[in-house]
Amino acid sequence: MSMYRFFSSLFVFCVLPAFGVQAELPPALEQAVTHAERFEGDRFAFTLSLETGDGAYVATFDPRLPENARWSLMSPPLEALSADEKKAYDALVQDNTADEDLVYANLRHVIGDDVAVVSETGAEVVYGFTVIEEEKDDVRIASPHIRGEATLLREGAYISKVRYFAPKPFKPNAAAKVERLDIIQTYAPLFPDGPVVNIETVSEVSGKALFRSFEERSSTVYSNVSQVDVED
Repeated sequence: MSMYRFFSSLFVFCVLPAFGVQAELPPALEQAVTHAERFEGDRFAFTLSLETGDGAYVATFDPRLPENARWSLMSPPLEALSADEKKAYDALVQDNTADEDLVYANLRHVIGDDVAVVSETGAEVVYGFTVIEEEKDDVRIASPHIRGEATLLREGAYISKVRYFAPKPFKPNAAAKVERLDIIQTYAPLFPDGPVVNIETVSEVSGKALFRSFEERSSTVYSNVSQVDVED
């Protein structure tokens, strides 16, 4: 996947919209999500490190800086980007709220009504759920192709992983077929009793489009994350 294609599709599967209607969550999961919601609206500065089959890229984001100047490309040098990559980076610079989805505060809005334990050990519980992709007239509509899983650590009582995946191949449109889709977001507490933030997202997508096969993998690591105050 090129930097252009990655920046253009960074949040297609990983960030899901928030709706008004909510599912009733199991108590332990409810506690973890409620904790995350305490930090909804908080702002964060971070370093984003992206690795794809085409190379590695590092950029920083700081919401304290003026709008459209919050992103800074650390490597490779801006002048080394191709025209398409430069176009994608210019679009990325327009994202002034990229930090809003570091916490899983919106998770309850995309969990369907069929939450169930998939597996559990002495250390963790994995909950499976349908993924709500839209809402119409207060009716929650689940994705016909994507499932979700949330891994809750017993120690610390927080969600350490959120996974979105396709249990079987599907056709998003007449000209394409997705053979595999698997996205795993890993989370960790920023500090004790503080926000639980995304520290890594790994995505794998493969299939066929316009009669050509594709296989794409990317890893995005969020480091140097700090909670910051931003003046209104």
